[in-house]
Amino acid sequence: CHREEFCLLSFSCLIFCLIPSCLTDDTYVLYYQFNASFDGIIAGFADYNADKNVDVFAISNSGQNVDIWLASKDGDFKRETLIVNQADTSATTAGAGKEADDFISGIAVADFNGDGHQDILVSKCNMKANNNNSNLSYTVQVHWGSNIGLNHTSKLDGTYKDEPIIFDYNCDMLPDIMMVNHENNATVWIAEYKNQLFNPVTFLKKFDLHHPHSSAFIQLRSSFNTDLFLTTSDNTFTIFTDGNYEEASTYDIKTKLPVGQSAFADINQDGIIDHLIPVENQIQVYHNGTWHTLVDIQPDYSFDYNHVLASTASTYKLPVNLIIGDYDQDGYPDVLTVAWKNLVKKYVPILLKNLPCNMNNKCVGFGRILQVQEGVLPSVEDNVHVAAFFDYMEDGTLDTLLTCFSSPSSFPPSSFHNILLKNNIASDTCFMKVTVTSGVVDIYPTADRKPHGLNTVGPTVWYRTTKPTAFGEEQRSCASQMSQTSHFSLQLPFILFGLGQTPNFVDEVVITLPQIFNRTTRQKNWTQIIPNSQLLVNPYRPNTPNTWTMQLFVTPSKAIYTTAAVLGATCIGLVFLVGALLIVEKKEDKAERNQESQRFHFDAM
Repeated sequence: CHREEFCLLSFSCLIFCLIPSCLTDDTYVLYYQFNASFDGIIAGFADYNADKNVDVFAISNSGQNVDIWLASKDGDFKRETLIVNQADTSATTAGAGKEADDFISGIAVADFNGDGHQDILVSKCNMKANNNNSNLSYTVQVHWGSNIGLNHTSKLDGTYKDEPIIFDYNCDMLPDIMMVNHENNATVWIAEYKNQLFNPVTFLKKFDLHHPHSSAFIQLRSSFNTDLFLTTSDNTFTIFTDGNYEEASTYDIKTKLPVGQSAFADINQDGIIDHLIPVENQIQVYHNGTWHTLVDIQPDYSFDYNHVLASTASTYKLPVNLIIGDYDQDGYPDVLTVAWKNLVKKYVPILLKNLPCNMNNKCVGFGRILQVQEGVLPSVEDNVHVAAFFDYMEDGTLDTLLTCFSSPSSFPPSSFHNILLKNNIASDTCFMKVTVTSGVVDIYPTADRKPHGLNTVGPTVWYRTTKPTAFGEEQRSCASQMSQTSHFSLQLPFILFGLGQTPNFVDEVVITLPQIFNRTTRQKNWTQIIPNSQLLVNPYRPNTPNTWTMQLFVTPSKAIYTTAAVLGATCIGLVFLVGALLIVEKKEDKAERNQESQRFHFDAM
């Protein structure tokens, strides 16, 4: 009987040991293959219909239309075409006419005039003028949103040398548009409040904008104000700090090698945003006045600085972009990018994990490195041209969207199709998701459109918490919301922090808004924030932080489901174990009674 009990206990322990391994899979999985109607190139994200789900904007295969994939709470998408053959300079509807030589190179979604509706900015590049991405001519149109959809179109006067820079020039919480012409003169277009008109303002300084630029409206110092960062010629970076547009500082990266698009992240979790940039086949970071190498992707991969967008409609070159996001929620932002895989000779997405530096990594002067994660993303048959992070189920987990170019054996040839890779990395980690709105009230609220305002550019979020270690180390980080909008930067309209494996409350969250030079800092802090929360901050009356409000929505942790599964399996296992032991005990009792009945009793004599 002891052998039976031992077998039962061994079987139960085996079940309990297998449960965690069955629930854990540290990979992404091919979750959603969009059908042929969801074609085109992923170009941006925003909650267009104010249903609290982030929608996807795409440029059609022809390069002439703008489509939207409306997301729903159940995970399905509904495709609609928002802008058709838009090009008419005098259009009064959402698209009319056609300019076959123009290709839509990018879009930006924002509420430019503060009426509480999403407007759509469309950048168009004239491909007939030049086919090598130099000296290209760009035009810009804004399609105004309303309670009945897009109802009017405004075209900004003139042609320009690159896509626009979206930033808050006058710090009124509404995005403004900067354009630079071929004479290096910059103009800022400011929309009239609740009117569908723009007023031009000449920017004080001239500068030679690098093409393609990767300028940003981001907080690069600890001064609690947002800076205007410009990528200028000869690999020089110009920064207008603290809202002062009369004086600028510069630094550069001294190299003759090709460079890609700048990206920004608090890589080493010190509370200061760092500047990242691809240099040939490396990714470098600017820290304390020095450039450090984070990773060299050779020999397996290489960056292609002549990556042509494979379409019959365009020979537009895609820049080398770095998409920032903490895919494993360990608290350190990682990088998603597209590179050429030398072995299979095609474009593939690669994840670069942010890891601590050690002796084997041969890094000096910076405490972190990036490392290519082989096997985390599943292989894709076709060439991948665009990759982006996307929170598919609004659960705080970063999934991945891919735009692929179809081969004749799969989708219709010479067309783009899209794939969703679901993040299936099961780990007991927490997150904090923050959306800072403009504080503008929707003038046409309905039951599904609560009047809290739309997301805006430039707010910065800091947080501070305590790591669950024996020493109680402080953990802190920061990020800026929607700091870049041009050339497929593909930033999400919120900030997502990974908190790591910490059950502790977030000690403090600080929100700062862009402010005019030499004005009082506009910031507010909240304390004791629950992990796995989504924070919606409404800075109503931006100059009076005491009037700002914050709504908090808690998302159950993945650990809850794992714990429930383990607890349920444990209960079932215990039931079987107790039942088996009862059966064994009954057998023993019966055998003992039989032996007792056959025993000779001397008392009976």
